[in-house]
Amino acid sequence: RSAAPTAVADLVYNGDAQVLVTPAAAEDLEGVTATAWTVNGSAVAADAIKGTDAATYTVGYTYTLDPNYALAPAATTTGTVDVEIAKKPVAPVAPTAVEGLAYTGADQVLITPAPAEKLEGVTATAWTVDGTGVSSAAEVKGNAAATYTVGYEYTLGANYTLDLDAKDKGTVEVTIGQKLVPLAPPTFAEGLIYNGEAQVLATAVTNEGIAATTWTINGETVADDAIKGTDAGTYTVGYKYTLDANYAPALGAKTEGAEDVEIAQKLDL
Repeated sequence: RSAAPTAVADLVYNGDAQVLVTPAAAEDLEGVTATAWTVNGSAVAADAIKGTDAATYTVGYTYTLDPNYALAPAATTTGTVDVEIAKKPVAPVAPTAVEGLAYTGADQVLITPAPAEKLEGVTATAWTVDGTGVSSAAEVKGNAAATYTVGYEYTLGANYTLDLDAKDKGTVEVTIGQKLVPLAPPTFAEGLIYNGEAQVLATAVTNEGIAATTWTINGETVADDAIKGTDAGTYTVGYKYTLDANYAPALGAKTEGAEDVEIAQKLDL
């Protein structure tokens, strides 16, 4: 009799060459003087009946009999055995959001990619920011204060497959917060005395993040260049700051206020 080799069961890709078959025991190969082996049709030595990549391999064998032996009924000297090396299941880890970001005026990286050891089998990653593709993780950036949706999609090598419940794509929400700024009030004029001309009642000061300032005098809105009074009297000068969307008032900072400014009567001596 001439027993066939048997496939090695439960092989899973591990990056190494793995033996594919177990030859029949010597007592089951009485009369066999040699065995010729093939893997997927290519001749190999007895110590090279191996496969590395995840795939189904066809192992062929041909026995040579001693002239003193003949095949028993239904026995064969040739045959094939199919052997599978399964893909390795992996669970690639998602990138993580960079925390604590606040607007600086410059582009800022939004995510930290998973370390290489957590991305076994991943050959490429496609990235998007708010639905727009970017070329690499280093380009996953934001500038304005906002919440960004970072999308990622992993491509696995041919020898890998996703483990149960693992994901190869997803999204991460990342926030760049508004920059908190102190807000100084305008400078209100002091010591004004009637001189018959319009005099400036308040002067704007430089504040980071101010998009516009609305001025009022005695409740009436005036232009930036008209914060003036002529007649002697007390003027209530109000201001209201409108902040750029990337900024917010720091704790205790005020976006509006008012102050009385006096133009004193001119003394006629």
